[in-house]
Amino acid sequence: MRRKLVFLLPVLLLLVLSVSCARKDLSPYEADTNHDAADMSTAVLNLDVTGRLIDDNVAVGTEKDDPTSWITIMFSNNMEGGNVDVHVYKYTKSGIDDEVEFTKEWDHGSFGSVLLLKPADDLDYNKNYVLKINASGTFDRYGKKLDKDGDEVGGETPDDDYLFYFVTRKSDGSDGDAIPWIEDTLTPVVSSGVRSTDGSNTFTTLYFDYRICMKIEDRTYDTTGAIIDTFIDDETVNENTVKVLDYYTGEEVSGSVTYNADNSSSLNRYVIFKPDDDFQPDHRYILRLYADIKDEAGNKLWETDPYIDYIFTTSDQDHNGDTLEIDFRPPYIVDYQRDGVYGKIYFSEPIDHNTVGPATIYATSGMQLTYQVGEVMYNGKLVSVVFVSRVDGNNIAGTTVRITGAIKDLAGNLKGSTSTHTF
Repeated sequence: MRRKLVFLLPVLLLLVLSVSCARKDLSPYEADTNHDAADMSTAVLNLDVTGRLIDDNVAVGTEKDDPTSWITIMFSNNMEGGNVDVHVYKYTKSGIDDEVEFTKEWDHGSFGSVLLLKPADDLDYNKNYVLKINASGTFDRYGKKLDKDGDEVGGETPDDDYLFYFVTRKSDGSDGDAIPWIEDTLTPVVSSGVRSTDGSNTFTTLYFDYRICMKIEDRTYDTTGAIIDTFIDDETVNENTVKVLDYYTGEEVSGSVTYNADNSSSLNRYVIFKPDDDFQPDHRYILRLYADIKDEAGNKLWETDPYIDYIFTTSDQDHNGDTLEIDFRPPYIVDYQRDGVYGKIYFSEPIDHNTVGPATIYATSGMQLTYQVGEVMYNGKLVSVVFVSRVDGNNIAGTTVRITGAIKDLAGNLKGSTSTHTF
């Protein structure tokens, strides 16, 4: 009994469950909660879904009227009124080549749709082919597009496109010879931790007077099908895709971003962030890498996350081994406690008592507060604690207070950000 080449394709986006999600290609039908979009469960028959070799038990035919040369794509929902942008190409050692014409025959039913593709002419013996489904042009009757990577943004190329690879049988009826897969469908990777650099070398010690860097490289296939490492697209590396933030305040650190694509450099394939001013010594920062860092084929650094954060702490020494005595670190709140009528706000260090008052700490309800400031040992360190209470003498429980960024430490560093807490 002959078998056909069959795809059971997970096609379309799941329903939007929250209106707060930012989405493209929204359809007025999405407001219909009774509508079920085609599910995303994966089942592929007779092919390896990773896009490599056809199942050894199936020989793909060459004659246009031979059912073993037909391709069946099964959809979980009725696709009538939608569209499928599907193409078949010859595949050579140089990659995707000329398109091969296939006719389309639809069968729509209550529980789904079936698309039958038949070659318009006989296929060649012992040849490699690629079936490509373009996500941007594939959607159901409700306008939902393919979302292969599951990031809730459908129709992105190449993220949501599908590539399936198959080989026709030889003239003697035996399985055809598969050639190496070389199409770049692999994402870039981060291949180092955060390092510091003087512009020539990298260091594991994060000197506060140096730049920071991290190695990001692309993975792709060579002509033999082996995975190799190479450069990412340096035009996607910039101040919008690479940011450094203060860990405590969330404020962005101003600076410039470059990517080193010099094979002879020890910084080859490193993303380099140069702050406009030196980093603060012994201070914690966030290096944020966005998904829009891509390789030359358009594959994103992160398939589902908009960005990934890497936390690092600078050394208390510069590259000469000298320490800086000046305190650059802003104060921040480390704890809140409630004790009867008092609410206690613990800071990370001693603060300037003169900066505590109604202008910097207040109840959001407008209730007047009283303030007392003192120093205590907290986790083995001398810090300031602010006692706040209500002027009406009632218990502080349930009172929401706001602490502005105008509070300073003894070196004059501003807290910077506003904090809110309900006791």
